[in-house]
Amino acid sequence: MEKNTRRKEQTAKEKARKDAEEAHKAKVAQAKAKREAELAAKEKAKQDEQAAKEKARKDAEEAQKAKEAQAKIEAKLTEDTELYEGVVKLVIPLPVNIGQVKELVFCLRDEENIKVSMVGGSKDEGGTIWLSVENPIMLLDILRAMPPVEQVAKGKNMIIVKLRNSIAPTAN
Repeated sequence: MEKNTRRKEQTAKEKARKDAEEAHKAKVAQAKAKREAELAAKEKAKQDEQAAKEKARKDAEEAQKAKEAQAKIEAKLTEDTELYEGVVKLVIPLPVNIGQVKELVFCLRDEENIKVSMVGGSKDEGGTIWLSVENPIMLLDILRAMPPVEQVAKGKNMIIVKLRNSIAPTAN
């Protein structure tokens, strides 16, 4: 009987040792899983932070582009609504089509507050029209509405007027 008791004790001790080993292994595995989860969480947080920074950078770029576009629009509106009065020089870049210049002069003479003072030009520099504007007017808008005019731009101390192409002979 004593043998049975010893055998039972030994078996119980062996089972307790195995249970302790298993518990220890489980604890180690749990700690390892916890560390891996923490590392994964840190990595995820780092990736999220990088993604947030990248999104913020892109948003800032888009905001800057929008701001620049708005500034261009405002500059264009300011330019388009600028009032002209007094002596104004129109420059017609090469190639100059004499028929188109004549048509532009006729259109300008039809305007109420505009007097054509002088028309000139050269084959090297293009055409020039000097205007006398009696009352403040939005001259750029008026010019853009004229049939021979393709494009108008504000230059330094002048307005540059590009005329539409036509079949009429050009000045040489």
